Amino acid sequence: MRMALLFLSTFLLLSFDYSHDAVIAVFKLSSQENKLMLDITFDIQDYIEHTGQSNESLESTDFHTYLTRHTAWKINEKEADIHVVEIKKDGDHFRVSCQLQNVPFDVRSLKITNEFFLHVPSHSNIIMVDLHDSFRDFRMHAGRREIEVVY
Repeated sequence: MRMALLFLSTFLLLSFDYSHDAVIAVFKLSSQENKLMLDITFDIQDYIEHTGQSNESLESTDFHTYLTRHTAWKINEKEADIHVVEIKKDGDHFRVSCQLQNVPFDVRSLKITNEFFLHVPSHSNIIMVDLHDSFRDFRMHAGRREIEVVY
């Protein structure tokens, strides 16, 4: 019986194709030192395919333009200005740190519209909100482009 289980387990493990990555971008909103920070991680290849870039570099102004065209972040019904603080390349991903500006630090409501990379088939945007000593996450996709959170 153990031999049959071992054989079955080995067969199942070898039959799965692990070359497919999840097609996602992750957005984490948190408060740090009286600032609202937005950290974004996404796949370099998705960026290249969407923008037509031939290299793996990401310019702050280009990313800012794309981000503000495809997302909106409202805090207490006031639209945030997004300031790109830093861009890092980490393996197959870009990691971008942003600060949400010209909005109240005391978040009572949050409205997010997100169409980031929705041109990529099966793409999802994972929104992680770490505010008010609580953590919540949401999956946004072609069928769910807007969320609202009230504290």
